[in-house]
Amino acid sequence: MEKAKFTEVRASYNGLVQELMESSNPRLNKLSMKYHSEAFEIIYVGTNRIYEYDELAEQRHALTQIVARIQEEASHIT
Repeated sequence: MEKAKFTEVRASYNGLVQELMESSNPRLNKLSMKYHSEAFEIIYVGTNRIYEYDELAEQRHALTQIVARIQEEASHIT
């Protein structure tokens, strides 16, 4: 169950970043990469190295926070 929730958040992050990258606004393009390193590490760990429910929930929560920060910053740009 938690793995499915994590996968859903990961898809949300990927879709958001893709949308920002495809934007004609260069500030949104730049924002698409702002949290890339942090998100990549969370996605890698959550996808490949987590086997315990609590740890996966923590990774999902961290990625959800990144998505929220990106959405908040994007709302101030557009």
